Amino acid sequence: MAVDSNTLDEMDALNDDQKKKLLVQMLNSLSPGDRNEVVNSTGFGEPGRKTRDAIWLIVMITFALVLLVAAGSLVYGVVFLQRTADNVQVVLTIFTAVVGFLAGLLSPSPLQTSNKNNQQ
Repeated sequence: MAVDSNTLDEMDALNDDQKKKLLVQMLNSLSPGDRNEVVNSTGFGEPGRKTRDAIWLIVMITFALVLLVAAGSLVYGVVFLQRTADNVQVVLTIFTAVVGFLAGLLSPSPLQTSNKNNQQ
């Protein structure tokens, strides 16, 4: 169904807040499948696999670098500078936080494990 030019002219006359409210009302009136179709056709849908993989790679490389720098700082501070645990506590905190983050990313999700148990 085509929208006539009068309707488009009326929509152009609305201010931005009115346009946003109208669009929200229109999207909410659609079924979830139609809503996803509209969102995907506008370019605001979920990112593609390449984009998700690139983001994942950037996050992993960044945290791996932080882990290496923190580990190097700890070794340098304790071994070469003869610092005590009190003096390297900030770096130790960063190191353990990054290790925990990476372990959380690499470990299986409890939801996936419980779903597999429920299906059997």
